[in-house]
Order: sequence, then structure tokens, then C-alpha cells
Amino acid sequence: MRKIDIYILLLMLVINSSAIAQYSILYNFYSTDINCHPSGSLTLSNNVFYGITADGTKAKSIFKINTDGTGYTDIYKFHDTLRLGMTPLGLTVSGNIIYGIAETGGPDSAGLIYKVNTDGTGYKDLFYFNNHFDTIGRMPISTLILLNNSLYGTAENGGINGRGTLFKIDTDGTGYRVIYDFLNGAFPLDLNISGNVLYGMTTGGGTKGNGCIYKVNPDGTGFNIIHSFTENTPWPIGRLTISDSVVYGGLWMGGTMRDGSIFKIKNDGSGYTTLVAFNDTNGLYCLGSPVLINNVLYGMTYSGDTVPRFDGIIFDINTDGSNYTDIVDFRPNNCGPPSGQLIFADSTLYGMVSSGGLHGNGVIFKYKPTIITKISESFLNNDSNISFYPNPAKDKISIKNLDEIKTNTIEIFDISGQVVLIQTIQKDNSVDVSNLVPGVYILKVSNASGVFVRKLIKE
Repeated sequence: MRKIDIYILLLMLVINSSAIAQYSILYNFYSTDINCHPSGSLTLSNNVFYGITADGTKAKSIFKINTDGTGYTDIYKFHDTLRLGMTPLGLTVSGNIIYGIAETGGPDSAGLIYKVNTDGTGYKDLFYFNNHFDTIGRMPISTLILLNNSLYGTAENGGINGRGTLFKIDTDGTGYRVIYDFLNGAFPLDLNISGNVLYGMTTGGGTKGNGCIYKVNPDGTGFNIIHSFTENTPWPIGRLTISDSVVYGGLWMGGTMRDGSIFKIKNDGSGYTTLVAFNDTNGLYCLGSPVLINNVLYGMTYSGDTVPRFDGIIFDINTDGSNYTDIVDFRPNNCGPPSGQLIFADSTLYGMVSSGGLHGNGVIFKYKPTIITKISESFLNNDSNISFYPNPAKDKISIKNLDEIKTNTIEIFDISGQVVLIQTIQKDNSVDVSNLVPGVYILKVSNASGVFVRKLIKE
């Protein structure tokens, strides 16, 4: 047996189609206001996306659209430009209520928190930040986190130390309180939560003054900087992605070339690793944290890897940093640059592009990878005599030359990367595939000696 380090991309075994064939435009934005474009990221609730359009730095509307691209509706149009002076950030949907923030809205242009029903009725400003009592914080910047009937967020500036705050407010707008005043970390960004612990990044502070990654309990106790950025002007961006004990994130200008990077780190602060550093050949300027799907990270960059650059790309990469791939270039689609972060639903990635498309006002797009899963193996048994037949198959496949001493695990994956059949056998045997719908699958046989992977066609 010959052991080699190799990464098996199931996509290459399934179908020889280009990534562009997986990309399609779900909706073309249209407005009589030529400066009205989608802004920020989509929010999903009950098979409906919610998002925001903006004219430059001023919000225009909250919209909703079904995941199949039907039913686009501007459910609420902002009329008071003082109220929402800059583009509102992400939305939080709970039941039939949408919660949102505006970084510089309100009477003092210091920011506000608002809510509105998902049908556009019942708009209400819940809280105004101001410049007169700066200890409460100002310029809210985090998409709100809903936990136990309270909303959590961050204000980029203000507070006792003038370096931003972590705040909490009841969903009815009462009970606003600062639960943490930033000091060692400064100027916080978006929040995320995992295991009843809040995680976030700052653009300043830390041991080098370049920002940090932190975690803190929802009551404000236990604040801990788990990593201080050492890059020169790294500009952390977006909401962290958290999976078990590992945290993934993006830097707008991190990496060796200061063109952005994707990193991972354990939640105890150990194991900080740059997974990819962007440059002129693989994209420029990371747009927030990637989406994690079955040990593969998917993300976007603001600029592409070819001239003209201001179009952006979608990329994927294994969580160990291998197999980086530019899977969609927005330039040939007459779109770009992308806005916000990707969202994953029903084996499909969705996102928005701020300009281009049929009317030039931007689009909502979807991208369905042929195989969501990349199987990463430390070794592959190239000398295996394992075989199976027939292929194509109707009812059963027979697997031959199995090692009868070792336990053999048979797995069959569909093209979305989901396991549809798993069976353990210890000798040559047949596997019933009669319940599989016709299509293309991946057969994987693994034991202590290695892995055997082949394409299976079910008739």
C-alpha cells in the first residue's frame, strides 16, 4: 500500500460541468431611483429572505422574497432620512417581527434600534443612541442577537472608555443597559453566539493595537481576548463563524500581501492559522466570515482575480486550508461587487451583488455546488483491488475484493454531499440501491488500509 497526502474533490468524480453552470440570478433589482441597490446580507426565516436596499448611505426599503425568487415585495419604505442616515446593517427575524439597527440614524444621528412586522406594519423605533449621554455607546454596528427575549448588540463608539460597548435591550425597547465597556479591545464589530457565549472581533486594541478576537458571557462577565491580531492594519470584518470549538473569520486586509485572508482559531485561543492569504491571483479583500458546510468553507471577496478587479468572486476551501478554488467570478455575469456574506439553505448558497444585473441595480443570486462535501483523507490506497458492478446499477451492486479481516464501511453520497446510505460489511457482499432515485452518486469504501472512491450511476 502506498500512502500519499491527497484531497479528493467529489465534484470532479461526479460531473464535468463548470461552476458557472451552477450559478444563476434569482432576482434582478429594479428601481426608478438609479442609485437604489441591495445592501448588507440576506436574512432567512421560514423560506423567505429579508434584506435592505439603500441609496448610497441612506436606507430605502426593507424587502422580502421567497427562496425560489418569487414574491418580491418592498414591505417597508423608509421616509425619514434623518432616522436612517446610513445604511442599516443586518436584520434579525423572530416570528413575524423584524429587528434592525441603523448606525447613524435617529434624532442625534448616533444610531437607533427599530422593529417592524414582516408584513411591513407596526414600525417602531425602540431606542435612540445619542451624543449627549455617550456612556451608553453610539453608532450600533452589530446585527442583533436574540436571546431569551433580549436583543444583544455592539456600539462601535462611546461608552465609559470611548472604545465602544456591548449592550442588551428587551424586545419591547425597555431595559437598555451596557453590559460591557470595551477597553483592551476597542471598536467592536458584529456578534455571534455559541454555547451561550458571545464572540466578536474589534478593529482596535489588543496587544498590538490592531484589533482582537474576544468572547464574553451574555451578562458581561468572563470577557477574554483569545487572540490579538499582529498583521499591519488587518481590518477584521463581519461576523465570526463558529463550529464546535473552532472559530473562523475574515480579514479585509490581512495576510502577507495585505489583500485579505481567512483564518481559524480554537475558542480557547490556541491554533491560530491563516487558511488562505488573498493576492492578485486569487481574489482581493475578504468580505466577512465564510459559511461552513461539511468541512468546506465558502466565502466571497470584494474584488476579483482578473482585471477589471472590482467584481468579486465566490471561493471555497477546506477547513485545513487545502483545495482553495475560485468557483464563481462575478465579472462574466456582469455583476459586482458582492454585498455582505453568503447564506446557506436547502443545499444552496445565496447572496447579493450591489450592482449589475439586468437593470444595473444589483441582484440576488444562488449557487448550488455539485457536491457540497470535499472528503479530505490523510491517505488513499491507490493499489486497492476493490471493485463493484454493475455500473450503472438498478437494484443492487456487488462489491468485490474486500479485506475480510478488516471492517469495511460502505457510504453512498448524493450530489448535495449528503450520505444516503451507509453499511458495514466484512466480506464481499451486495448492497441494495433499489431505493435510491435515479441519478449520480459517489460510492466510498473505507477501512484501516485506505479509501476507495468511485462514481456510481443509478438507473
